[in-house]
Amino acid sequence: VPLSMWASESVTNAVKYAGYSGSDTPFIAVTLTHDGAGALVLKVENSTGPQRLVPPVGDVEGTGLGSKLMNAFCRQLEAEADARETDGTFVHTLRFGVQGFASETENDKTSDHVAA
Repeated sequence: VPLSMWASESVTNAVKYAGYSGSDTPFIAVTLTHDGAGALVLKVENSTGPQRLVPPVGDVEGTGLGSKLMNAFCRQLEAEADARETDGTFVHTLRFGVQGFASETENDKTSDHVAA
């Protein structure tokens, strides 16, 4: 759940702040890769610029609540997060460890079933 919440907040921010300059094409990109060292990397990128992809509504600066939530989700995942802007692109990155899942057969053996 913390991973999906982090991703949702990050994509929401990308949509909120995506921009472009002149004839540049605005974009939002989400990628999930394996770093080869046992971790996954979720990256959310958006173009930046003075012209907004979505016109601002209300307080554009925000309250900081989204950042606080993303930091909490990152801690829950025992992950590393980074946010930076370079060359007209803002990038949010989350690097987190890969954990195995028990098969359904293993879950059936170890979980208590409650009769309805």
